[in-house]
Amino acid sequence: LFCGARKAIGLSTSAVSQMAGVSDKAYSTHENESNEMFRLQELKPLYRSADEQGKKLVMNAIEQFFLS
Repeated sequence: LFCGARKAIGLSTSAVSQMAGVSDKAYSTHENESNEMFRLQELKPLYRSADEQGKKLVMNAIEQFFLS
């Protein structure tokens, strides 16, 4: 879900990883392998870069993480 939200917002992994202060590889690993690895600080730039619909997608991904 985080990958889908990022793509819908129009950010590359490189751009969001730079804004989050982590390496491209770290962000890609967090996004693709286990959402449990994300820190909320890494998701903040994704949320802040989004329009209203994008923010809903990011929040949905966060909610699904806590509900699973």
